Amino acid sequence: MIERIAQGREPLNKATVDDLIERWLTVAELELSTRVSYEGYIERVIRPVLGKMRLRELEIRVDIFDVLYAELRRCRKLCDGKQGLVDHRPLGRARKPGEDGPGHRCDERCRLHVCKPLEPASIRQIHAILRRAFNFAVKCRWMSENPRPGRF
Repeated sequence: MIERIAQGREPLNKATVDDLIERWLTVAELELSTRVSYEGYIERVIRPVLGKMRLRELEIRVDIFDVLYAELRRCRKLCDGKQGLVDHRPLGRARKPGEDGPGHRCDERCRLHVCKPLEPASIRQIHAILRRAFNFAVKCRWMSENPRPGRF
């Protein structure tokens, strides 16, 4: 513990992936289209799955990433194989006030969920986000090494 404190790492032992992503996005130099794309992946995949995990835990549990990528290759919605899920109709641009909100009523456009894999290029984008964010964490001394250093 003394060694960690001397390295300046101990106060951040509770930092989560959410904390890291927030900090990294403030300094990342990204084109607008790239930022929008990255933020979509972050909100749909990274935050729900990894957001609350502590960075210290991820230094030990690198297998989590392999499980995540395998699950994304199986189902883009990370449904975990649950039965009876419904893919609700798209929100669309032209909708009546209150439609698709809290009072949503399913109609013929809502369908039973069918798993579809996420495209390999999208999985590579998620990997790139994580790799770049973890490189930033190492640079800031939040982590001793990047758990996702190279290609997956």
